Amino acid sequence: MTQYDFTASFVERLTMEIGDWMDHVVTEQSNEIWKRCGMHEKMKLLDEVDISSQQGMDPASLQAAFSKFYQSMFSMVMPEFDRLNNPRLRTTARNSTARSIAMGYVRLYNALSNPESGYSKEELERILVHAPEQVSKYILDA
Repeated sequence: MTQYDFTASFVERLTMEIGDWMDHVVTEQSNEIWKRCGMHEKMKLLDEVDISSQQGMDPASLQAAFSKFYQSMFSMVMPEFDRLNNPRLRTTARNSTARSIAMGYVRLYNALSNPESGYSKEELERILVHAPEQVSKYILDA
């Protein structure tokens, strides 16, 4: 379509809109994945001082949520993307969501591992079973 001068601006605008919608879809899908494993609300508390004293951030609650997350890594189903007709867009959406989840895990891992978070080394060993590199590799290679 860009072979005609009068369509160039339309194609450019449409391409930008597709990018904006893709960002929105990736954000929504990432949030949905975090909600399914019970992490969405916990992620909002990561910037708090003494994370361990926040409601829902006790070791048992975190261990249960991380367990769900680790299980979901093996079946990270994203049927919403099957509706995208364009294979390139579908692949981009899945890969971008995987990167978003991997980055979120790094953020969780770093915040909880911080000595100021209030968790003991033993608690962290039970909660954070996988290193960020392991999670990233699995999610991005799946």
